[in-house]
Amino acid sequence: QNGIIIVYSKDPLVRFITIEYDADLLLDFKKLLSEIAGDNRFLKASILSPSITIPVINGRLELGSFQQIVVLDLNEREGTRKICFLAVEY
Repeated sequence: QNGIIIVYSKDPLVRFITIEYDADLLLDFKKLLSEIAGDNRFLKASILSPSITIPVINGRLELGSFQQIVVLDLNEREGTRKICFLAVEY
């Protein structure tokens, strides 16, 4: 019931964050990324993590009250993306 979940993608343009899933906040985050890295998708990807680790306590993800795991797909082309999950119990 206790452990961690690791979420990962080998795709060089798929990244993960935890954030309050609010339209205005997501727009602000997108604007921030553009201010830092412009239109360069690979530069944006390089400053974000290809994985995220979330604690699990009593069978529940330990996220903040309004936080959600968000997948950032920086690819310009549509397609299938592979996301790997690893659960480690302790």
